[in-house]
Amino acid sequence: MKNPYSFYKDFVGKPVISAGNIAVGKIKDLTILMGEEFPPIKNLVVIVASRRRGLNPFKNRELLVIPWEDVACLSKKAIYLSVFMEEIVPGTVEHNELFVYRDIMDEEIVDRYGKHLFRVNDVVLRIQKGKLRIIGIQADINSMLLRLGPEREIFKLVNLFRKKIVENIIMWDHVKQYDKRMRYLKLDISKKLVKNLYNL
Repeated sequence: MKNPYSFYKDFVGKPVISAGNIAVGKIKDLTILMGEEFPPIKNLVVIVASRRRGLNPFKNRELLVIPWEDVACLSKKAIYLSVFMEEIVPGTVEHNELFVYRDIMDEEIVDRYGKHLFRVNDVVLRIQKGKLRIIGIQADINSMLLRLGPEREIFKLVNLFRKKIVENIIMWDHVKQYDKRMRYLKLDISKKLVKNLYNL
């Protein structure tokens, strides 16, 4: 798929289906390991389907970590796994692993001098070299409206006022530091340069 994915629109709450067309649960989060210029997704964090809990396939876990290697394909309706339900081996989360929803969404973005810019409304992902990778962070009106309500209705309202919605994305390679204690993402550019945001 050439077009980028929206974390909020294309992953949060998306059904996860195992081989054999059995519902595993729904996406709650994704995890990454920092270190690469555009870090790949390492795990899916899935809210286990309630009907599966009683069958004890995963020791009645509410949340299940599934390695990205078990993903067969992505579609508009669901994320399909390459393994059967009984073949899923729960993954592990390392201490330095980041959760996209928990640790990145809604976090403050500061420039290289620590000046506040805005907050992350969405995370942009794309498949590159066979892996789903974080490409950028989005903090524009487009991503904000998407999270406020049904996209098509809000965009109709905006169009009534003839306002053009510009999609502004800061590429992830400008993120040079994540401070888990202070809860912010620090860029390697100044506030003045951030005005020239990149579009995918």
